Amino acid sequence: MRLKQITSLVLVLINMAFVSGCSLVIGIIASTYDEPASLEMTIESDPPGAEIFVNGKKVGTAPLKVTIEGLSKEHTVVFIKNGYQTKIESVSISPDTRTDKQYLSVSRPDGTTLQIADNTLNVVMQKEAMFP
Repeated sequence: MRLKQITSLVLVLINMAFVSGCSLVIGIIASTYDEPASLEMTIESDPPGAEIFVNGKKVGTAPLKVTIEGLSKEHTVVFIKNGYQTKIESVSISPDTRTDKQYLSVSRPDGTTLQIADNTLNVVMQKEAMFP
């Protein structure tokens, strides 16, 4: 009878260790993905003075610095300036697993993705045609 109690106690302890170990691992994974990463980026336009909207909210006039939040989430940056074509860029924060830092990624309509090391988004705006 004593052996049966010891065996039951050992099994309960092993089960508790396994469950708490799994919860710890799941907690670490969840906190890694739930924590929004933020990144300060510089936005410039050529010519300067474009109104800048990030995710539909006006944040100022280029050049300026803004902080975006959300790891790997797409953010829309719109450049508007009188006499120039409106320009839209899709940006996201991408992690660099080798250095534990984040960098700015820009997704272009043609499917290419650029990684910007200095986190400066610089857009050259085209003049609007007077007569299409």
